[in-house]
Amino acid sequence: MTNCNNYCDMLYGDKPEYDEQGRLRPDNWELDPQTQAATEALINTITAENFNTPVTGYDTFIKEFNVNSGFDVDGYQAESVTLEELIALKP
Repeated sequence: MTNCNNYCDMLYGDKPEYDEQGRLRPDNWELDPQTQAATEALINTITAENFNTPVTGYDTFIKEFNVNSGFDVDGYQAESVTLEELIALKP
C-alpha cells in the first residue's frame, strides 16, 4: 500500500496549492525547476544495460500495472478450465 505523503496532504489535507487561476495543482512539486533538473539528470543516466534495475523502477511499475489490471495477483493459482465448463456457467 502506498504511504500518504505531501501529495495526499495537498489533495486531502490542509496544504492545498493553487495556481493563478485558482486550480488545485498537485503537480506543482514535479514542475519545480530543481525537480525537473534532477529528473532530467537521472533520465540521462538510463541505458539499455541499467533499464531493468532499481534506477528506473521498471519491475515495480510492471508488477503494479499487472495487479491493477487483474493479473499477477499474489495468491492466485491458475486452474485449467475447459470450454464446456465455461459454456455451462449460469449467469
